[in-house]
Amino acid sequence: MFKKFYVLLFIVASVCTKISAQILSNKQESEIRTTIHTQFQEASEDLQYNFGFNNIQCIGKDTLYNPDGYHYVFKLTKGKAERIDKCTFHGANFQRFLFHWKGNLFAMGGYGFFTTNNNLQFFNARLKGWTYKNTSGNRPPFIHGVAFEHKNKIYAFNNFKSGNTTTNDLIDSNLYILDLPKMRWGKFSMTDKNVHFTGRAYHTKDFVLYVGNTHSMLIAPHSLKYIVWTNEDVSLNKNAIISIHENTLTLENTFSVHSKKSKYTIDLAAKWKNNPHKITLRWNVLSDKQVSNFSTSKAIVQILISILLILIGVYYIRRKKTKKIGIDYNQLEQKLISENRMLNTEELDALFGIEHMDVDSKKFKRNRMINEMNQRHPDFIIRKKDDSDKRRFLYQIKF
Repeated sequence: MFKKFYVLLFIVASVCTKISAQILSNKQESEIRTTIHTQFQEASEDLQYNFGFNNIQCIGKDTLYNPDGYHYVFKLTKGKAERIDKCTFHGANFQRFLFHWKGNLFAMGGYGFFTTNNNLQFFNARLKGWTYKNTSGNRPPFIHGVAFEHKNKIYAFNNFKSGNTTTNDLIDSNLYILDLPKMRWGKFSMTDKNVHFTGRAYHTKDFVLYVGNTHSMLIAPHSLKYIVWTNEDVSLNKNAIISIHENTLTLENTFSVHSKKSKYTIDLAAKWKNNPHKITLRWNVLSDKQVSNFSTSKAIVQILISILLILIGVYYIRRKKTKKIGIDYNQLEQKLISENRMLNTEELDALFGIEHMDVDSKKFKRNRMINEMNQRHPDFIIRKKDDSDKRRFLYQIKF
C-alpha cells in the first residue's frame, strides 16, 4: 500500500517538476547559446532564451526546447541541453506558435526572410528534422498573431503580414480554427472589434498575453475569455520582457538614459483574478456565399500565380541560355557591389532598408543578412574596426 503511494507521489512530483521547469539552467542556456553562435555568431546574443511555453513543450516524459525562429530542437534533461535535430536551415518562422499534438512538436506560422508564412510543420524525431503537415479547409493566408489551443483545436486571429516597407501591411480580421483530429481549418468572422490590433504573443502556463504598442490582451484559453488593458496601466512593454516562468513575467526597464536598469515582475494570474471585466470571445460563422466568394477569389489568385510562375520560368530558361558563366548576385548584393567603397554601419543599414528599426532589431537583422550573404558568397562582406574610432565597425564589400 505504502509502496504504491510513494510510486504515485514520485510520478506526480516528476510531472509537476517537468511542467514547471521553464527556466533554463546556466549550463543549458550556455549549451544552446553556443550551438546558435557556432552558425550565426552575434545573433545568439540577441535572443531571449527563457520565454516559457514560447520555447518549451513537455511531451510525454520529454521536455523539448525550440529557440524562436530556429529549427534547433534540444532535449532538456538533468541540467543539460542535448541537441536532437540535424537541421541546417533556420530563420523563416520567428514568433511562430509552438504546441504539441499526438506526441509531436509542432510549429505554426511565423515571419522570416521578408515573408509571413502559413506553414504547419512538426519535428520528425526519426528523421531528426521538420516536416510539413498538410491541412484542408479555409487555411489562413498568413499566420502571425494570436494563437492558442482549446479542446483539441487551434484558434488563430489578428494575423498580420508585414509589407517590409515596400507594400502596405495586411491585417486579417477573421478568426481561423484548426480542428486537430481532422487537420481542417474553419474560417469565422470575429464579433469583438476591440481585439483587433497588432502585437506579439507570449504564452505562459495558463494564459496568452498579446502585447501591442499601446494596448494588451490577456486570454485564458481554457475559458475563451479575455481582458484588455492599456500598457501604461500595468507598466507593460513588450521590449522589456526578459523571461517568463509559470504565469509571471520578469521585465527589465531603463527609465532614463542616466539610470540603471531595474527589474520588476508582473503576475498575470493575479491580474486576471483581480480584473472584473472579463469578456468571452465571440465569432460568427461565415455564410456560404462569403465562403464561396473567398474560394473563388482564392482560385483566381492561384491561377494568376501559376501564370506568373510559368512566365518567370520561361524568363529564367532564356536567361540561362544567354548569360555568361559567373557568380549570380541578387539585386541587393549588386547594389552593395556598385557602391565600390567601405561602408559604415549607418550606410549599410540604409542599404539593407532597416534604418527605421530599433537598435537591437537592427543589430539582429544586420547580422542575419550578412551571414546569409556570406554563406552564398564567402567573405562577401568583411567587418573591420574603424581605425579612427575603435568602437565602430566598417564593412568591406567584395568587389
